[in-house]
Amino acid sequence: IGMDTCSQIWLPTGAQGNCVALWEECTGQESSCCGPATCFGDSTYGTCVPSAPTPEPTTSCTVCTDIETTWMANNGKDCTTSDLIDTKCNKSSAWIESKFCQQSCYEAGNGYDGDVCCDSATRRLRGGA
Repeated sequence: IGMDTCSQIWLPTGAQGNCVALWEECTGQESSCCGPATCFGDSTYGTCVPSAPTPEPTTSCTVCTDIETTWMANNGKDCTTSDLIDTKCNKSSAWIESKFCQQSCYEAGNGYDGDVCCDSATRRLRGGA
């Protein structure tokens, strides 16, 4: 690796070309910075700087459960196919308190306040069902 690589942004597939490297001048070329860098400055001088971090950490998903109510279990009803998902999830105080069918409710757009459930692929990676 030569000395000219110090100003390059390296990505998993190697150096990125045809763009302005980190800390180099980008005056008048606002969208020319490599990778996650952005051109910061004004019309007289700009330089490629690292993108600002998100102001708050992004929320990680939670492995949610899909536990049926006792009535559902006794009557052979399943969270993934139940018609109750649209009428009970975040609309029934009993369901809210126990978070019945949490994953199915979330996937149907009726999730409980504050829930960010992982999708099925992420659930498998995290050891969920």
